[in-house]
Amino acid sequence: MESKLVKLILRHEDEEEVYVETPWATDLGDGLYRLENCPFYAYNLAFGDIVKASFSEAEEGLFFEKVVEKSGHQLVRIIFESSVEDDGPEKEHLNRLLSMGCSYEGANSTYICLDIHPGTSLEQIRAYLMAHDLEWEHASPSYDVLFPDDV
Repeated sequence: MESKLVKLILRHEDEEEVYVETPWATDLGDGLYRLENCPFYAYNLAFGDIVKASFSEAEEGLFFEKVVEKSGHQLVRIIFESSVEDDGPEKEHLNRLLSMGCSYEGANSTYICLDIHPGTSLEQIRAYLMAHDLEWEHASPSYDVLFPDDV
């Protein structure tokens, strides 16, 4: 059976803005889809998660409804001061994180979604990011999921 890639519509709203993104997903049938990209704005979604979506006339496409099954991937987002494409500390940091069991997608050369593969320690990645005073955030799981007593 040939897999079919489709675009899903993810909407994230905060107090100031509405973010809409359209990651690729594999159509698994019966309204289920597997994310094939890391979300750049949505929280508590990661590469490989199985989600439910349905066609929305208002959105003119497949609109995300809910997560059905987590993939085991985790996600943090990093904003570097300089491009990861230039030789320098940002590229060194990214290469070190990749060697620890991660991959990445970039919205651009400074805004990076770090995909933490199953079996890789989120705590080890967090410790590295904090030790090097990098600007980053929890995305999946989000900070409020990890630390509900702090919210």
